[in-house]
Amino acid sequence: MSKAKSISFIDPSLFELWSLESGWSQQDGIGSNLSLEALQAEPASGVAGTRTYVVSLEQAPLPNNLPATVRALLGDVSPDLRPRHLFDQLGAFSVDLSDPQADLLRQIPGIRSIEQDRAVPMMPPVTVEPGLSNEDEGTVSMAFKKLLWQKPEKAGQAFNASYSLEDIGLNATTYGDTTSASGETLPWGVKAVWNGLDVSSKGNIGTGSTVFVIDSGVLDTTGDLNLNSAWSKSFIAGESAFSDGVGHGTHVAGTIAALVNGKGVVGVAPGAQVVSLKVFGNSGGGATITSIINAINYAVGVINTNGLDRSKVVINMSLGGGLSSSLSNAILNAANQGIRFAIAAGNSGQDVDGFSPADAGDHPNVYTVSAVDSTYTMASWSNWDRLDASDAVDDVDVAAPGVGVLSYFQGGQLAYLSGTSMAAPHVAGLLLTDGVKAGSLVNPVVAGTADPFALAGTGVAPTPPSFTLQAPTSVNEGGSLAIAVTTTNVAAGTILSLKFSGVGISAGDLASGSLTASISIDASGRGSFSTTVLADSLLEGNETLLVSLFQANAPSSPVAQASINVIDSPPPPVANKVLWGTTGSDIITGSTGNDRISGVLASGTTAKAMGSNQIDVLTGGSGADVFVLGDKRGVFYDNRINGNAGFGDYARIQDFKVGTDKLQLFSASYLTSASQGNTSLYWDRNGNGKLNLTGSNRDELIAIFSNSSPTAADVIWA
Repeated sequence: MSKAKSISFIDPSLFELWSLESGWSQQDGIGSNLSLEALQAEPASGVAGTRTYVVSLEQAPLPNNLPATVRALLGDVSPDLRPRHLFDQLGAFSVDLSDPQADLLRQIPGIRSIEQDRAVPMMPPVTVEPGLSNEDEGTVSMAFKKLLWQKPEKAGQAFNASYSLEDIGLNATTYGDTTSASGETLPWGVKAVWNGLDVSSKGNIGTGSTVFVIDSGVLDTTGDLNLNSAWSKSFIAGESAFSDGVGHGTHVAGTIAALVNGKGVVGVAPGAQVVSLKVFGNSGGGATITSIINAINYAVGVINTNGLDRSKVVINMSLGGGLSSSLSNAILNAANQGIRFAIAAGNSGQDVDGFSPADAGDHPNVYTVSAVDSTYTMASWSNWDRLDASDAVDDVDVAAPGVGVLSYFQGGQLAYLSGTSMAAPHVAGLLLTDGVKAGSLVNPVVAGTADPFALAGTGVAPTPPSFTLQAPTSVNEGGSLAIAVTTTNVAAGTILSLKFSGVGISAGDLASGSLTASISIDASGRGSFSTTVLADSLLEGNETLLVSLFQANAPSSPVAQASINVIDSPPPPVANKVLWGTTGSDIITGSTGNDRISGVLASGTTAKAMGSNQIDVLTGGSGADVFVLGDKRGVFYDNRINGNAGFGDYARIQDFKVGTDKLQLFSASYLTSASQGNTSLYWDRNGNGKLNLTGSNRDELIAIFSNSSPTAADVIWA
């Protein structure tokens, strides 16, 4: 056998080299053992001509899978790109991109939305001076508050005027601020949503529940709030989560959770634990789409990590601005995990379809709230949602008190504020206690936009959810696999996770290409997932596929499992097949036709890809077969160790037919030796024409032919 010139070939598709070629190495903190914290700590690129974009994925992967998903997506755009933030709980990230890069990323499958980061405003309320509450639910203070909301500059005239019930539209269920049974002020809005009940009579019924207030911070000086200092966090550099220069977040928190303690005011859910997530600075600015999504992601992480009861948790967002698909998608992804939101509708007197995050209110776990006064009339500045032929989705769920609402403000003093920012926390408080039911429709300012008034629910404790996983007991390789989930007491839109496992089971066994999947629960409490169990040519024996179902808040504790017997049933032989192996030891059998058979990978130039450390058993069957032991990449089964003869990696060819079958070899010199009817084929590594099995430059065993001895006439050269 003659020696010919070798041809080198490098396969650029090698996955194991991808991270190094792209610059994302282990040394950079980005690799197979990547931590979310390390990646989130990556600084902005600072490259001229780039802007920060927020990217939402079509399907939110499990938190631990997000880094690899983002790495692959950005690698399709440029190998140098790195994310600025990973929002691991929400299936999103931010990254600095040039405009052409952003356009390219938009075209990649799996991207749900991509938009440029920008500032998000706080909704400024109308301020009313405190200390003007009436003591008997009369008309004077309510008239004052109503007219002050309409024309604040005429507050004095309103207070000195005389009004009748007919003048201001009061009815039998209209309330004013009163003194509660505990001796503190019971704001009219708190009494209204509790349908006239003095909630202080229930004590601190919010105890055991948690509200995340994404706002301007919450003061820790009122002495009237149950604050969680461990979970609270500021997203404004240099400012504490418990500083609040504008008083907005403190006012919101007081309405939700002010304690029954004889001091100040009573909240809708007195005693609820308040987590302050500060996204607005002490001057009222500083929030961006990215920082708000970061706060949502943080809150969801706290909820999931600590396994909080979702029936006792709510996120309040009294903020918003123009449309933001990224912000709305972040909320929807959290809501899909069973997490509830109370969101202000906005103070522009317009349809919420043009505002985010208010436009996310059509999700069953997202409550967008409009504002009404004490006569249950919608404020003229409150956003609304009117249904018509072009818009059949109502994003505003309920209306709540939002005019002349008394709570804590700047410096911890009490003040009356007006706005949908004040309405949303009433609903947040109800969600933490009795739940929300629809009261009578409010009086709309704009025709066709009336919302139901938010009232406390039934007070019945929620029934724990249940989960049933339905899967076949067995499936044939090549057959379809359908999995159904049936639940009770699980909100529509909730996303559950499936994980597949088992000895010998890999992502390559499923047509979906992944060992994880997501199932969305519909309004009937059902969801489904289907894929195909792929067939291969290997005789592996039957395998057991374990399917596990998980809730988002308990990713390590399955709520249901099913075992499926995967029956190894190779398909009928197909004539003239091309069969390649894996990086492990394979048993490969050809068909009745003229087959090409090799035990190594079809591509790849690493030693492992070309047969190192594997012993493959190859059987051609009938027909004129070609056994491939090398191609233009080089010699197969070379472990690339000169001082090793390669007895741990070779092909055992069972039925080579001299004169019929062919042997494909890389152009080089080869030697053979025979023993007990078997023929061993060696690559003459040093080209000296002698078989060297000792020393520092040994020849390499690449094949053993059982009961056969091929000749030079049986060889074809690659």
